[in-house]
Amino acid sequence: MDKEVKKKKIYLLYNPKSGKETVKASLSDIIERFSAAGFEITVRPTSYSGEATKITANIADEYDILVCCGGDGTLNEVVTGNLVRKMPLNIGYIPCGSTNDFGKTIYGDIGILQAVDKIVGKHPNHIDCGKLEDRTFIYAAAFGLFTDISYETPHSEKAALGHAAYMIEAAKNIGSIKPQSLRAVIDGERAIEGEFLIGMVTNAESVGGFQNIPGRNVSLQDGKMELTMIMCPEKLGDYGKVLQALLDGSKNEFVIRRKIKEVQFFFEEETAFTVDGEYGGTYKKANVRCIPSAVTMFY
Repeated sequence: MDKEVKKKKIYLLYNPKSGKETVKASLSDIIERFSAAGFEITVRPTSYSGEATKITANIADEYDILVCCGGDGTLNEVVTGNLVRKMPLNIGYIPCGSTNDFGKTIYGDIGILQAVDKIVGKHPNHIDCGKLEDRTFIYAAAFGLFTDISYETPHSEKAALGHAAYMIEAAKNIGSIKPQSLRAVIDGERAIEGEFLIGMVTNAESVGGFQNIPGRNVSLQDGKMELTMIMCPEKLGDYGKVLQALLDGSKNEFVIRRKIKEVQFFFEEETAFTVDGEYGGTYKKANVRCIPSAVTMFY
């Protein structure tokens, strides 16, 4: 009698409230696709913010892949929990959020079942992650103009409108433009000072649903992240240049882009950060650094 081949095991962790709640309608298809590929599957929904971190930290070591099905915020929780494990798991990601910035970086615009096929048919690769003080982020730690939109937008609007909800919320806040006075020390050497509309450290091609904000030469595994800082123009007419740089990744006198390993921000006032689309706390001094090859993912 032939010896029975042991099936590989997948732990499928999904957020039923992500995006327009599309994952619930696709769940049976996801399970069927993984089963057809020869995997044994355990399925677990999350029920509150932060639960994915706790679940991930305590999953048994017997699983071959931990699949996160949700938005970038859910993925952040999964990676945060994975980094405290003695034996980290390989991670697969099925993007189901409203914007899916990190999903677009690793997959482009693909559907849920196509993401399943990517996980089944690929070998895992190392990717870099970031730390804002002691908080993990996958693709973005940001402050300034509109960076709070992702967590200030009501979930009911996100579920109904998707990415358009962010644009509506941004339009509501256009009159509250306030620059941040700060000094930034890059890799312990170069210092930048002034008033800035936006500052972000990223590891993605898309931020807030917009391509090319960090520039066009993004690598997820080079041991560095992209620093983007937008200076505050003195003339109202120059805001068009700022908008153009954000939309197409172009360069001008108001945009600073650098590849960095670490940056320290010193603010004049307590400043709120967004971390992977969620509220990340307030800081007068903030250290942001790259953690090379921190996570192993299928993409």
